[in-house]
Amino acid sequence: MLVSFSKKMDNLWALLALLEKMRIRLDFGVKEEVLPLVEIRGVKGRRARALWNAGFRSVTAIAQAKIEDIMNSVKLGPYAHGVAKQLISNAKKLLEQKVKDALDQLKEANQKSPG
Repeated sequence: MLVSFSKKMDNLWALLALLEKMRIRLDFGVKEEVLPLVEIRGVKGRRARALWNAGFRSVTAIAQAKIEDIMNSVKLGPYAHGVAKQLISNAKKLLEQKVKDALDQLKEANQKSPG
């Protein structure tokens, strides 16, 4: 309810951003530091914390990791190789989507600005 109210009020954009961050923290049960990791498909609170503690502190770090590095650092269960491979793939897809979104925003901003 507060989120939809904030969306209607243009000057409450900061409150909306804060509320969205808090909602995600509550949904996943994580501290703010691991929020970027739970954006990766297949990563929930415990796995995000395990990755963080193993030194994978960003989506980029996971996207650049080798399968063996993740397998040796984080307990992933009986299908560790496949899970690690999928984490890396999903991290890369997330980064690609973020770049695409940023480019779309830039293009939109350039179309709106005079000059």
